[in-house]
Amino acid sequence: MKKIYIICLVMVFLMSCKNENNHASHSNATTITIVTESEDVLNMSTFVDSIELVPLETKDDNLIGRIPRIIATKDCYYLLSASGWHSKKLFMFDKRGHFIRQISKEGEGPGEYIDLRDFTIIGDSIIKMAEVYNIMNFDMEGNFLFEKEQKATAMEMVHLKGKTITYNPGSQQRGNLLLTLLDNADNYVMDFFKVSSLESQISDCFSRGEAFTSDEKYIYFNHPLSNIIYQVDIDTQKYTPHYIIDYKDKSLSWDIFPENGDVNIWGKLLREDDKVLAIDEILDMNNYFVINAVDGKYHSYFSIYSKRTGKVLTGRQIKDDLFLKGNQVNLKPMKTPHYKDGDYLLWVISPQTLLNGFNSYRELLGEKKWDLFCKKYPHLVEVCSQLDEESNPVLARIKIKDF
Repeated sequence: MKKIYIICLVMVFLMSCKNENNHASHSNATTITIVTESEDVLNMSTFVDSIELVPLETKDDNLIGRIPRIIATKDCYYLLSASGWHSKKLFMFDKRGHFIRQISKEGEGPGEYIDLRDFTIIGDSIIKMAEVYNIMNFDMEGNFLFEKEQKATAMEMVHLKGKTITYNPGSQQRGNLLLTLLDNADNYVMDFFKVSSLESQISDCFSRGEAFTSDEKYIYFNHPLSNIIYQVDIDTQKYTPHYIIDYKDKSLSWDIFPENGDVNIWGKLLREDDKVLAIDEILDMNNYFVINAVDGKYHSYFSIYSKRTGKVLTGRQIKDDLFLKGNQVNLKPMKTPHYKDGDYLLWVISPQTLLNGFNSYRELLGEKKWDLFCKKYPHLVEVCSQLDEESNPVLARIKIKDF
């Protein structure tokens, strides 16, 4: 699976390098330069003002696997839990991490799904779930409302201003148009965002984190292996380059690969290098923009860009130098901070990561200093003391420090 993933990254990157200029001028785009090193360590103190830990309640019927999507509302967290590469369950938790319910279930009846791909939330009233060739609608209590059959599989979806855009890899049958616009009742309106035929074919085998993010006015979209993040106007369907991501000497140049070469050669070259290949996840926040990328060795790079100062912080490892000092996390795809709760950044942390840091730091401090630590950080100690290796993940709700 990893080998296929890497080969697909290379092939899509080669095509996207050639086709970036097909859509719009880059003259008004902001270039974000990200300089990376193989052993980049990003200290939490450089971007963290404060952290609130939200342990997700563990029950026999809500065990969480990989999390490809979290959406935070005023009162709840909605998250997809995936088994392997398929998302199978949508869970609902309150803001303190108490489990509320599962939305829908696997099956072939009305309001049931075979393979849940993605979901989005409209205001505080509707949950839309993409299931292979259907989009299902539920109220916020999980009651099924209606479903609408679609022409294409929606791998990802985003809703804004009463309309929904879906991302549909493998779109040769639609003229190599990656995006589909739906009205508020999920009726088909049009396809747009044209790419090359080969890009469209290859997109079928490409798995990524987050292709969409949005603010109140625009949607932002990054298609596989492109170094451009596009601003999409949902009213006019016009899209223009908004950010260009420049990884300097870590950027992969398609010139080093034979244009019609064997994909096995590309894969071999890639595995021998540590070039940053692809933007894997994007996240727009009021004052910051998060870009997570993956390289040929399956390492992830977390980068956060300040819209105010133009500064960028980046790292392949995040080190806790504030709380459980010395605890260090090596980043992997989908295990980087890339969700949000209002103005807060959300990071899914495994119980093993917290327990390792907690136990190591306790041993390091000794009894007297540990007692002082417990008095200073009672909530952290309470959370970690209740965890075991079978617990559900913990959400770290991070207030970002101005930089």
